[in-house]
Amino acid sequence: MGQVRERLDQIEEGYRERADANAHGIHRLSIATMVILGALAAALITLGIISINLSSKLGTQTTNARTLAKQAKDLAQEIQNQRKALILKTCQDQNRRHNHTIKELKVLVAKMPLPPGVTRQQEESNLKGTILIISALAPHQNCKQLVKAST
Repeated sequence: MGQVRERLDQIEEGYRERADANAHGIHRLSIATMVILGALAAALITLGIISINLSSKLGTQTTNARTLAKQAKDLAQEIQNQRKALILKTCQDQNRRHNHTIKELKVLVAKMPLPPGVTRQQEESNLKGTILIISALAPHQNCKQLVKAST
């Protein structure tokens, strides 16, 4: 029983560490994406201003300004799409780890013999409690709603 509990604790700790690292990675990636998006927007605005100044002097650059504006819009949309894809993939990966951890936990519990004085009902209750802890630490999420909420 002690070895199984120790293994369960190790699984929970590993899952917690992966969830923390995953959340930290998403946060860093989101910040980096926003910084890149801001820098690109500033660069494209600058290019747009330069193009507008040249067009007023040359009279032929109006179409270039429109092209740059469209390119800026397309680039912003592409970055947004990549961000959505990353959030979806990260969510799906976390859900897979969540499901795998619970599946592995159930297999381990099924293999271990019941300690003296413990009923199968008590063991099931303990298992449900452990699953609740796993779900609280790294919940299974609706990935489509998460993507929608992030935009």
